[in-house]
Amino acid sequence: MKTEHTLVLRRIYGEQGTNITIYFQGDKICHTIELPDRNNIPRISCIPEGRYKLKKRNYTKHGEQIGIPAVLGGCGKLFDQPAIAR
Repeated sequence: MKTEHTLVLRRIYGEQGTNITIYFQGDKICHTIELPDRNNIPRISCIPEGRYKLKKRNYTKHGEQIGIPAVLGGCGKLFDQPAIAR
């Protein structure tokens, strides 16, 4: 039987980027940062709000990361270690 889990992303949109806090079952688990909202234009915009399947992968250079393999109308997205967008 397949189990589904839901992560909740709370976003703060800024001119230079989008700050995100990710919650699982009501507990804050991490912060991340995305590009600013630019109408889902690949490589210059944050992903649109919605429901996505996540995939865990191991990368030689960056280690284990969680990503979204396919975003509506765009390419995949990895969650990187954050900075703060303004």
